[in-house]
Amino acid sequence: RLEGTTTALQQLLGCSAEGDELVAAVRSVVAKAGEAEEERLAAVASLQAAEQQSAQLRESAAALEAASVAARRDADQAQGRAQAAQSQLEQAQRCAEEEQVQKQTAQD
Repeated sequence: RLEGTTTALQQLLGCSAEGDELVAAVRSVVAKAGEAEEERLAAVASLQAAEQQSAQLRESAAALEAASVAARRDADQAQGRAQAAQSQLEQAQRCAEEEQVQKQTAQD
């Protein structure tokens, strides 16, 4: 009977040791799952920040494109005005030359 009790106690102690190992393994798995969840949340936050930055960059690119279009339009208008001024200057020079010729002819 003592041997049976001893054997039963040894079995219980063995089960207890296995139970402790199982508890330690479960705790380790839970801890790793917690770390994985923290990493996942950090990755989600990083992705959200990247998406926000990407949206801001798209907005900036659109604003730069609009400014570029406006600058090209302004440059085209300025070139048109410069050409008109050049034509007026050439016309004024021709008129001045004609007046000079007329004066010279009148003096002769």
